[in-house]
This record gives sequence, C-alpha cells and structure tokens, in this order.
Amino acid sequence: MKITKFLNEIWKASRPLSLTLAFYSTTLGMAVAHLEGKLFSGNLAFDLKLIFLATLAGLFVQTGTNFINDYFECEYKNLHFSDSKKYKFLGKKRNPFDILIFLLGILSFLITALLGLYIILITTKKLLLIGLIGIIGGYAYTGEPIVYKKRGLGTPPADQPFNPCFNAEQ
Repeated sequence: MKITKFLNEIWKASRPLSLTLAFYSTTLGMAVAHLEGKLFSGNLAFDLKLIFLATLAGLFVQTGTNFINDYFECEYKNLHFSDSKKYKFLGKKRNPFDILIFLLGILSFLITALLGLYIILITTKKLLLIGLIGIIGGYAYTGEPIVYKKRGLGTPPADQPFNPCFNAEQ
C-alpha cells in the first residue's frame, strides 16, 4: 500500500473540517474571558502564548474525539484495509488500521492533557476539572462503555409538538 493512501486515510479519519468546532469553541471562550476583563494580563507574549496553547489543546481534543468516533462507529469506512488480518482489540475484531486510529485518538488526548497541565501550571489549578471533563467527554461521546451520544433526547415523536412544554390540546 502506498504511504500517501495510508496518510490520506489517517487524514480523513481525523476529520479536519470538524476542527473548526474546536477553533470556534476556544475562540468563544477567549472572547467571553476578554469581555470579563480576564483574557489579557498586560504581558502580550504571555497572553498570545496562552491563546495559542488553549487553541492547540482544543484542536487536539477534537481530533482525539474524531479518531475515537471513527474507531467505534466507522470501521467499515476504511475499506482499503478491510482485507488485512483482524486482531481482538477492546472486545472486537479489528484490523491494524482501525487499531492505529484508536491509538492516535488516545495519543491526541494525551497531548491535550500535557498541554492542559502546562496551561494549569502557568495559570490556575481551577482549569483541571474543565480539562478532565473535556477529555473524558471527548472519549465518552462514542467510546465504550459510556457512549453518551446514544443517550440524548433524540427527535420528538411525530404526533407530539416540537416544544415539550407546549400542549396543543390545552
């Protein structure tokens, strides 16, 4: 298999177009911090470093989430690798490419954690809980055993009004 095809499949599994979500969410957080007067410390180099690190951590947690989602939901998508030998991994038979995608997801979360720990080191320990929730939430979105994606409210039944607080018969 050509290395370019292999790297292209990894690139697709990372879902780079979805990284705008991470970029917007970190930018929104920084905008709120700026409005509350807590973004800029007066040290421009420090502030820019913090903005860069927070954005980078957001991008890595989103990439990790994408890889984990690909592993748990999209193994059929990587048909180029479906004819390779399967190994039992996390309770399922998976090919080496799928296992690599899972490990890249874990690596992305590890990089996020390291970036987060550095940000905590140079700012405040109060960010630890937010970071843990972000990484656990990223994995648990489709990662087993939690898969909270499947625990949402879903679409209301067709015979019910869209607003559950509104009853058309009253």
